[in-house]
Amino acid sequence: MSTRATLLAIAAVPALLACGEATAPLPSSARRFEPPAVYARWWRTVERCSGLTGDLAAVQWYMVPGAADRERGGVFTATYQPRGHRVLVADSFHLSGDMVRTVMLHALRRAVDRPRALFLGRCAGVVLCDERCVREAGPAPAPPPGAVRVAPRALEVAVRAEATDTGALDTGDFLEVIVTARNPATTPVIVDLAPSGDAGPPGSFGFIFEGSERFLWFDERVRDPSEAQFAPGEVKTRIFDFRVGPEDGRRALPPDTYRVGGRFNAVEATASAPLVVGR
Repeated sequence: MSTRATLLAIAAVPALLACGEATAPLPSSARRFEPPAVYARWWRTVERCSGLTGDLAAVQWYMVPGAADRERGGVFTATYQPRGHRVLVADSFHLSGDMVRTVMLHALRRAVDRPRALFLGRCAGVVLCDERCVREAGPAPAPPPGAVRVAPRALEVAVRAEATDTGALDTGDFLEVIVTARNPATTPVIVDLAPSGDAGPPGSFGFIFEGSERFLWFDERVRDPSEAQFAPGEVKTRIFDFRVGPEDGRRALPPDTYRVGGRFNAVEATASAPLVVGR
């Protein structure tokens, strides 16, 4: 008898200490590593959204064993240090696309601050902006004049799955699920987001994988009012990253045939074709 494994998550993303300290020393446990091939694709994605260009090969990459940097305390995932133009990433997150792309944006800027126009604007959904990032980005802009309040169903939501490697999706390959929400109106809108059903903020972007043996899903939480504000024709995007393999890591995608879905708040969309993974 097959079992259905369920990944249930409508919660905050793990803490991302991407601001770093410009003069912090390397932890004694840090080890230099060469960026895997998929980093080049992630780097190009960040260059496109930010409008910046840079040399990935010039960045020094260091891996820190464990999900916590015990020498400095607290939860640690990734950080950029301008001195030495180097990135430190916890070994359990070094293949997490959204985490890595966030420190890539810092590296492209050679800075540790997080301006709203980039982290909550042009590169929103490509990189992560946690609660600390939102605070540092400053207050959200006022809704544009003439904005109309609409229900989530007024948006056009779409989803597509893209392999980051050529050929079949086998163990070790990477997959991006790209979810978009578009305002089709010629006027700006403010979306009245459906509540989450608990004491937390409403859901924003999410994904769904429905296979023969498992059901995987995740909904992010709205962290900033700008997430519900859309200019005329504006498209907001969220990239979710997966790596094909057993359920032993963040966003691991075990072999199966999946119906792939995406959503923005209460509106769901389904990819045009089933996704075959490792079969």
